[in-house]
Amino acid sequence: MKLERGKKTIIFVITHMVLCVCLNLLGHGLAAGLGLPFWLDSVGTAVMAAHMGPVPGAIVGMITNVIMSLAGQEFIVYAIVNMAVGIVVGISYPKDLTDYFQIVITAALTAVVAIVISTPLNILFYNGYCGNIWGDALYDMLEQGGSSRISCVLLSECFVDFPDKVLTLLLASGMIRLNLWISSKLGRKKDEEVMDND
Repeated sequence: MKLERGKKTIIFVITHMVLCVCLNLLGHGLAAGLGLPFWLDSVGTAVMAAHMGPVPGAIVGMITNVIMSLAGQEFIVYAIVNMAVGIVVGISYPKDLTDYFQIVITAALTAVVAIVISTPLNILFYNGYCGNIWGDALYDMLEQGGSSRISCVLLSECFVDFPDKVLTLLLASGMIRLNLWISSKLGRKKDEEVMDND
């Protein structure tokens, strides 16, 4: 009985991981394809981390960036950023899904961690650019205005990461609440069916 329950749990977690990786890839493709000032490549990471904790969230983030790297779209080192998103969200996401203040605080903390990790990576691998057309345009504008390189890199990353992480956490929160609502409706329906059969 315990073995059967363990198998079901493993299948449940793996299924959710696959869905969350797909959500990340879909978000990334949508943001890149439409030229949005967001990444949207960590919504699935945030959903997984908020729902199941920092380790599953970090694994989803890592797998996402490995897949994007294989497709030639992203350096593998940026997996560190997506993993950090999973860890921060998994640790600091509120138990109360209606606590939007704490959700926004979690988003801001996640953004700060992402910026701190991404900034040196941008300098090392992208000559300071963040890889988003909006952030890169801000970098060029600041550079032409005579700003220092480090401020160009930092501000262009902030310009994309802060709104992205707030939107990411709000989308993740909405998806988690929707999932719980659907689960409760299905659970109620099953209970009614059992009572009818009795």
